[in-house]
Amino acid sequence: MTKASRLRAGDEDTFAALMEETAPALRRYCAGILLDYDDAEDALQNTYLRFWRKQVLLPEEDKLLSYLYKTAYHACIDLLRSKKLFRPPEPVRPAAEPGFSPELKAALRGLHPMDRALLLERAVEERSYAELSGEYQKSEAALRKRYERAKKRMVLLLEQTKEGVE
Repeated sequence: MTKASRLRAGDEDTFAALMEETAPALRRYCAGILLDYDDAEDALQNTYLRFWRKQVLLPEEDKLLSYLYKTAYHACIDLLRSKKLFRPPEPVRPAAEPGFSPELKAALRGLHPMDRALLLERAVEERSYAELSGEYQKSEAALRKRYERAKKRMVLLLEQTKEGVE
């Protein structure tokens, strides 16, 4: 019996193992999109709740991780919309909180949430365009181009942030 079929059957032990296995990477992913650790925790919790509620509709084994990332992306976007976080958030939290440097956060705020997600999945999680294609419902070529543009925009924003600090 595959992991996906055990999940569809409602096996709580398999679900707990999946959560334990994927939580660190998904937490980083959500924190990168939301730029806030506490909001990332909320989004992660919503991701697993949605995942559990839709267990009957889960895809096959090879698409399980993509489905989980897609669910996390939508949980982050819903949280952004509900809190109207498309504007710059409050000052950066203390350095003790895990996450990004203030300069990187400032630059990431200038990107669209989908661009942030794509940068994180490619650069941090090292996911392939083929995997991302199914998740975003876009061709590999379109994602590759969007990634290139987001990367260029990120470089410009980082340069502007550094100039502002100096």
